Amino acid sequence: MRPAMKPTSQLGRHQPGRHQPGRHQLRQGATRRSLVPAEAPVDRWLNLLVSVSVVTALLVGGVALVVTLLFH
Repeated sequence: MRPAMKPTSQLGRHQPGRHQPGRHQLRQGATRRSLVPAEAPVDRWLNLLVSVSVVTALLVGGVALVVTLLFH
């Protein structure tokens, strides 16, 4: 005995020219999130501290490289 098979129109394949009513109602997925996540004040201060530290390190490294190349 052969197993029951669905007709090809019910397999979920998109067929050009055929409208599938109610398909948008079947969509499921993750909940929608806002585009910009809310940051805690601590996060902003840490971001600023890290940014200032990185810029300072780059400036000190650049000055050290220039001094080494000029006076060596």
